[in-house]
Amino acid sequence: MISVVLADDHDIYRYGLSMLLHDDERFTLVGEAKDGDEALALIHLHKPDVVVLDLSKTGLSGIEITAQLNAERLATSSIILTMANDATSARRSIDAGAKGVVHKESAYADIANAIEFVSSGRIYSGMVQKAGDSYTQTSLDALSKRELDILKCVGMGLTSKQVADKLCISPRTVDTHRMRIMQKLDIHNGPGLTKFALESGLVTSSFR
Repeated sequence: MISVVLADDHDIYRYGLSMLLHDDERFTLVGEAKDGDEALALIHLHKPDVVVLDLSKTGLSGIEITAQLNAERLATSSIILTMANDATSARRSIDAGAKGVVHKESAYADIANAIEFVSSGRIYSGMVQKAGDSYTQTSLDALSKRELDILKCVGMGLTSKQVADKLCISPRTVDTHRMRIMQKLDIHNGPGLTKFALESGLVTSSFR
């Protein structure tokens, strides 16, 4: 089981999320904190696999705690919860050493998936990035021309066969490219890939 410390200064939100974590057999909630100092003490005491931190806390912020854990080289992976929906917040969190950034309005399944993902040391970003921002553009720059074409088709709702017919390639080749795109963008399912394609603005751009 994955051990978790939860830190959030919003009592109702923390209570609701803690109940869901308690009922999830994948996780062991070893501590709850309502401020940054308490969170840091619990992390040092329990050395959890993952700590879920609110971005704007009383006292030490989630980013400040993450940066300190990173400086101390602790094995605990941090997930930042945030109400912000912009590239700057996500980038600041990752730069500080966070392994995950999740919007606080995300479904519990998204938060649970993020906890599982970062517990293995990988980076998870469930943040919805706006078209044209630097974070999305950096992600798109990692894709080849063919991968961009396929991502556009995904955003248009085409099946692998329809994409294959449109691009004159085999469905198997389409599926291979889809998997590579998801790896490059750190996206973990089909709906997430479709959402990224729509939010990135690719679908509205001209298709060549």
